[in-house]
Amino acid sequence: MFPPKLRFFEIYSVGFCTQFRRLLKIKSNMLLKKNMLLKKIRDKGLLWFFNRLRMEIRNPTKKFSKALIDLFLGARKKIGKLFKKEINDELLYLIYDLEICDITYSFADMLIDAEFEAKKQRKKGFVVVIVPRSTSRRSDLSFEEYNSVVDDHSKLWRLQNIIMPLILLSVFCRGTYILPRRDDVFKFVKNHEVYPYLYDGVNLRAPYDPILRYEKLVRPNLVEGLRALPQGLRYVQDWLQVNRIHTPIVTITIRSSPFDTGRNSDIDAWSKFTSYLLVSGYHAVIIPDTDNAFGKESAFEGGSIFRECSWNMGLRAAIYETAFLNFFVPNGCTDLAAFNPSCSYICMNMLPVGSSVTTEEAYKAVGHIIGDDYKFATDKQRLCWKPDTFENIKVEFDRFVSENPVC
Repeated sequence: MFPPKLRFFEIYSVGFCTQFRRLLKIKSNMLLKKNMLLKKIRDKGLLWFFNRLRMEIRNPTKKFSKALIDLFLGARKKIGKLFKKEINDELLYLIYDLEICDITYSFADMLIDAEFEAKKQRKKGFVVVIVPRSTSRRSDLSFEEYNSVVDDHSKLWRLQNIIMPLILLSVFCRGTYILPRRDDVFKFVKNHEVYPYLYDGVNLRAPYDPILRYEKLVRPNLVEGLRALPQGLRYVQDWLQVNRIHTPIVTITIRSSPFDTGRNSDIDAWSKFTSYLLVSGYHAVIIPDTDNAFGKESAFEGGSIFRECSWNMGLRAAIYETAFLNFFVPNGCTDLAAFNPSCSYICMNMLPVGSSVTTEEAYKAVGHIIGDDYKFATDKQRLCWKPDTFENIKVEFDRFVSENPVC
């Protein structure tokens, strides 16, 4: 400890060292990014770099470039409205461009965002417009980690078996267009009100607003969201009857993906919880990961495996809506419950160790306070920030049951 007279120099020295370390870290990150870019240019060539630069202009991913380009496009759009006839559509047209949109459950966010925007403009609904990829596809410009485990055949399957059925679950959606040619989108942009608003076919924007969950949906019931179809609910009742399940059901949606494995379910913990449910008077319904739905689930003795839900969005939505409670780990499937006010859920392990996607930085970027639930969640919809160990799962379940006893 310095003498009192030198206290100022102690504080100054500590502050200086802190700032110096911060600058070194920033400089180190900049050099790392620069080295990574140089390595990619060396490995993939200058043509890749110019293509990547072109795509950054058309679909900016960097915060500064996006703000600058969006400012210009927004101003141009406003000026253009002064010189052309105003469009008065009863519907909003959601552009889902496969050139830039990942074919995942995140499409549910896009549907909810489109509903929110359509209602804000007092539209009677929205229409999904699916734009095919360019024939001169450059796969090296997309998300390499994702593409390494999800190939073109898998993407086509997901489009047919995830995206299209999800559209039917959106209460406010009024229809779908699948364009035969990419150039057909220009006609829609010219003659209809489209969302994202800055999308024009040349300048591309994905219909996913990261602030949807945090700045738009600030309370429950602002949107109708996603709902199970009546026929799906009837099929689920048939399934429960055939399997002689008469006690309240608790679903456990398993994640066992080769992509971002840090978010995968702790199978041993969930297996132990399945046994706990059985002795507590509940029945566990296990929904396997879609990409591993045919694997053996012998670990879950006493529960029922509902494999059909891995492939059928209608059945998945219906079982979630029927269940007393649904358990998840961070996964796109959660959206079917999160955006359905009729569903109850607990999502465990919201900050998984080793994840490259679900991180503190990612939450900070969208303004989600770690420890909080979604603002639009009901009192039966919760996020748990503790790992999915048996003890943590049991505590969350017991607390839910004490607050929501079975009638």
